[in-house]
Amino acid sequence: MDEGAAVARSGRADRGPLHARVRGCAVLTVPVVVLTWVPPLQFPAWQWVGLLLTAPIITWGALPLYRSALAEIRRGSAAVNVLATLTVSAAFAMSVHSLFAGPAGAPGYRQAMSLTVIWGDGSGQLHLEVVAVVTTAALGARWLAGGPRPTGASTWFVPTVLFAAAIGAFFWFGAGAGRPAALEIALAVLVASCPVALALDRPAAALAAADALRRFGITLRGMPALTVASRVSAVLIAGSATLGPDGARAGAGTQPLGPTAVARLRGLDLDPVLLASGADDVARAHADLAGVETVVAGLRPAETAAAVRRLQEAGAVVAVITGDPDEAPALAAADLGISLSSAVDVADVVIADTDPAAVVELVRLGRCLPATARAARRWTAATVTLAVPLAAAGLLHPAVAVGTVLIGAAGVAAISHGLRGPSPEWTQIHRADHGESP
Repeated sequence: MDEGAAVARSGRADRGPLHARVRGCAVLTVPVVVLTWVPPLQFPAWQWVGLLLTAPIITWGALPLYRSALAEIRRGSAAVNVLATLTVSAAFAMSVHSLFAGPAGAPGYRQAMSLTVIWGDGSGQLHLEVVAVVTTAALGARWLAGGPRPTGASTWFVPTVLFAAAIGAFFWFGAGAGRPAALEIALAVLVASCPVALALDRPAAALAAADALRRFGITLRGMPALTVASRVSAVLIAGSATLGPDGARAGAGTQPLGPTAVARLRGLDLDPVLLASGADDVARAHADLAGVETVVAGLRPAETAAAVRRLQEAGAVVAVITGDPDEAPALAAADLGISLSSAVDVADVVIADTDPAAVVELVRLGRCLPATARAARRWTAATVTLAVPLAAAGLLHPAVAVGTVLIGAAGVAAISHGLRGPSPEWTQIHRADHGESP
């Protein structure tokens, strides 16, 4: 557990500089988008100001993306970081070319907002907002995910997108659309398939679940606890005092696990087992109060930890619940250590000053994560499947394609938001506790 804590602290330290990049790029992105998308605000030389604002984003801000893309190329893979860096690099190169060798560098240049490429008047336009938005969104997704997170679809997804971009560009160039329009069509395809939402499916669901658990009074000491909770197959309760009737109070104000929580754990196909250090009759008396049927008494803390390891060797994913600080070895040995007291440092999850039945919400939300992530992935796939052909057909301007990226990310957030509400059972229990009718 000490090693895990060290890793968690290291992860938080690594995310600090990334958070600074996200905030810095976000501050620079806002004026770039406003200047590019709102023609009445385009003052003389606005395009050069936009270039100056975008330069730190493409250099300092996008540096982690370029590093990851380079690592992927060295491994012989073309994953989503390669696609993100190609997108922002192409958009920045096209903008610089238009400024120095095209119409955008002319004094008094104004840029109108176009919806399409083939029917618009946008050939040779600046695409600085694409650089800013895609970079900031990709960094934000990485920060939420806690670091680079490749997706399983990357092995086929990225080559398919590049093929669609090339086909669209060559077709329209051959049809007489001109080189600037053909390049903008290729850029629109890259933007429409930007993998921001692909990196958000699990992080967004995990953040929504963590927020819900926080409102239930549950403190997670690391996001991996949610993933482990989804796989728990055995629940051990360490210490007789951890069990008691509903609403009772144990030592130091700790509320023990009662029959309601035990019954709801059984409803999740988890039959709790009590491991106690005291005499068998005392342990069974506590177990009867909470409705626990299986009791193993007379165990020292080291023997409780050994029992956890034996279950793990048999292939079980073990959660240990205890309110006894002396059972810290069992918490440390468990795949998921749940403490009913904030005084225990080695626990992955702390449920203090609230109903311990909240542990059921932890397991329930953990089990909901994979399905929620799959739903978010399907939404992302649907938006990309719709947007990429439209972009290849010249019907989406790169600026409009940026909007599809944001719509995809917003949809992922909305799907994950469904995890924030309590289960009907939890609501019913707390209405009853407060004397309300269900």
